[in-house]
Amino acid sequence: VASIGSIADEEGVTFLATDVDENACKVILVSGVPTTSIDEEGRMLRAVRRIADLDSAFGVKIGVNRGHVFSGEVGSLSRATYTIMGDTVNLAARLMAAAPAGSVYASPGVIDRSGTLYETTEVEPFRVKGKSQPVRAYSLGEEVGARARHGSREGVFVGRDAEMKALRQLVHDVG
Repeated sequence: VASIGSIADEEGVTFLATDVDENACKVILVSGVPTTSIDEEGRMLRAVRRIADLDSAFGVKIGVNRGHVFSGEVGSLSRATYTIMGDTVNLAARLMAAAPAGSVYASPGVIDRSGTLYETTEVEPFRVKGKSQPVRAYSLGEEVGARARHGSREGVFVGRDAEMKALRQLVHDVG
């Protein structure tokens, strides 16, 4: 767990939670929540590839997916936790369950958006709980380079002149 935490820190992903069950332990890593950064997918894939490559006596299985999630605090005022929920999370868990020990299964969207390129092998589509159609996934191999970037993927404010002026004034006032 300490090694996973160190790798998560180094790659800039969030070590969100752990769960222990009979004969199993689950670690949940996320990128994009609670904060966002450049190349969420690439940072996550680098982290999980390194985790899968750790010399471990455990049969590590990893599933990675991307998409919209519910994120926030759940619980009462005296006992709350920050978590993520939704179909995106559920599919990542299904990918993990389908992956053989020592493997990383990732959905096509993660592979396509990653700034880091990997050797990949498409997995035969398979059925999972909660999906009417078989899901596609790739087995993640070794890192092979970086994706060429053409232009910026960063969003820009359009038609928000008043808001930008107010933000600039706030920054000026703080400085």
